[in-house]
Amino acid sequence: MSTPLTTVPSPLRIAIVGYGNAGSKYAGLLERGAISGAVLSAIVSRSAKQAAPSATPRFSNLAALVAAQAADAVIITTPHPSHPALAEEAASAGLHVLVEKPLTVTIDEARRLAALPAPPRQVRAVMLDRRTNPLWRHVRAEARSAAFGPLRRLGWTATGWLRTDAYYRSAAWRGTWSGEGGGVLINQALHDLDLLVWIAGGLPKRVFARATFGRDHPIETEDNVHALLEWDNGCLGHFVASTGEAPGVQRVELAGEGGLLQMENNSTTICRNATRTSELLRTCPDAFPQFRAPRTLQTFTADFDTTAATITQFASACRGDPAPDLPTWDDALASVELANAFILSAETGAFVDLPLPAGAATACLQRLQAGTMSRGRANRVS
Repeated sequence: MSTPLTTVPSPLRIAIVGYGNAGSKYAGLLERGAISGAVLSAIVSRSAKQAAPSATPRFSNLAALVAAQAADAVIITTPHPSHPALAEEAASAGLHVLVEKPLTVTIDEARRLAALPAPPRQVRAVMLDRRTNPLWRHVRAEARSAAFGPLRRLGWTATGWLRTDAYYRSAAWRGTWSGEGGGVLINQALHDLDLLVWIAGGLPKRVFARATFGRDHPIETEDNVHALLEWDNGCLGHFVASTGEAPGVQRVELAGEGGLLQMENNSTTICRNATRTSELLRTCPDAFPQFRAPRTLQTFTADFDTTAATITQFASACRGDPAPDLPTWDDALASVELANAFILSAETGAFVDLPLPAGAATACLQRLQAGTMSRGRANRVS
């Protein structure tokens, strides 16, 4: 068994489950001492080709790690479809658990996992690390403020996720419905979907999406997505994501009652209205008003390490300290559900209402895995 959850271990012993790109990165942070109060205690990996760093103990499966009492917490970095079973196994063994995004591939699995009983002090978190970035915290604080909101319009472009064919050749499971469970939405741009819902204050009530599947890469899954979103309060949104655009861009535009916020790459520009939009529309006597307002520019560092910040928050939470920016399993549901809704809409060609009915996302994924997608597959652009 692990250390009892009522005991605060010092230092916190963290094991990495899965030793691919993400796992080796996180192991390196722990081994270099970049995570205060935590150490790398073990590696869990089935592959004989992936050697554990230095003299770190290695186990071939999670059960062996638990039996050896070699960790207080785990970070799960295996391929997406394995996340639910490993997360449940680790949590059931009394370990603190940080799961690499996505928590699960479908909202059905995510809801089941989040509903599992948990001891009072157990930490169950997800690596949605962009929430720790001062840039996104600033955007959220402004967008959610009484002076700026509520939102009237949202535009979100996430095309800075360029991946080449070499990336997809690096592992057989990449870009497949069975091995990865999706493409740009469930992998790269899941960060954007999480931030979008976190900043907007909740899921939209319905969406409509179009996607290309294997247009820019030799893959099964989506590599370009355009979606429309509608919230209960009348706010309308547009979301774009791609792994096949060069150069790509990270751009967000939020129009609220109190002004306009524009974010591109690492800078924000905020225009604050002297008169709220609804009041201006009702009371301004001019048919063609010349509208001017002061603009504030703010630039943020591009090298803030969100990964290290999130693992540090995870370690703090495991010790019982406050970790307000750490996304929990419950927090992770929205981004998975929105990704599922976009794919379901693209697959059926119809608007999709949220929340998704139980089983809808799973049935859609099964159709895609079976190759029976109703709208067919887009041709590659040569």
